[in-house]
Amino acid sequence: MLIILAGPGGSGKSTLEKKLIKTAGCKKIVSTTSRPQREGEVDGIDYYFIDKKEFIENKDKYVCVEEYNDWLYGVNKEVLDQCIKDKQTKYIIVLTPSGVEEINKLYKVYNTFNAFGQTFKQNTTNQIITIYLDVDYESRLEKMLSTRENKEECYRRAKADQERFKDFEKQATFIVRNKKYMKNIEKIQKEALEYIEKY
Repeated sequence: MLIILAGPGGSGKSTLEKKLIKTAGCKKIVSTTSRPQREGEVDGIDYYFIDKKEFIENKDKYVCVEEYNDWLYGVNKEVLDQCIKDKQTKYIIVLTPSGVEEINKLYKVYNTFNAFGQTFKQNTTNQIITIYLDVDYESRLEKMLSTRENKEECYRRAKADQERFKDFEKQATFIVRNKKYMKNIEKIQKEALEYIEKY
């Protein structure tokens, strides 16, 4: 099974990923990047670190390729295929909206929603679910402004995320709504696990 987590900056997706790995037996899918390895990072645990030339030469091997600050990020398609075929293990990864859209097209995931924003039909033979952590713009911006020094960057990122996730609900399988951060990480984890267990 593949569990995809997605959400704008400040939604808690990375925290949820760590929680599910620690408490629910999920295994992280390690992405590949061309950016330099930072102090404390472990190759093969945090990322697979390769140089940009090697990444570009082997670009066809990767999906969900993104470029940020002139560094490339991507997921090895062969590894992803193996994870999806493994019905006994829950694999987890955090992706951007474009990454989720690419996965849905690649593995033929088509969602249909009921009136409560929950999927009642998923047209795919693959076990792939996308959990969208939806936090309102005002709350996210307020959180960013309280924790970062560069206020201009906070407004830029918040607005960019607002645009990127504008129609994202159609790509998600399950939506955790967390207006004004009323739900803590334990509550979010509980909702996510209850949905995952259905599969």
